[in-house]
Amino acid sequence: MNKLNNLRNVRKQTTVTQGDISHLLGGVDTTFISQIEEGTHPIDLNIIITYILLFGKSVLDLFPKTVDKIKIDRVTHLVLN
Repeated sequence: MNKLNNLRNVRKQTTVTQGDISHLLGGVDTTFISQIEEGTHPIDLNIIITYILLFGKSVLDLFPKTVDKIKIDRVTHLVLN
């Protein structure tokens, strides 16, 4: 499982391919989609929203470790300040 996101796992639970995602994003290279799903390429809001809408998942479902890190960072900030 990817350490940064669940994008590939969520997509693979359906019949949606990286090619389908590529098409929805205007024909970007499927290698780009693969890199995003692997967590080796930065992801932008357009792609995040595409996955949320396409798969009916929340940000927490798609990026649980990132959400957890943000929660910890915010709590730490509140405690220390």
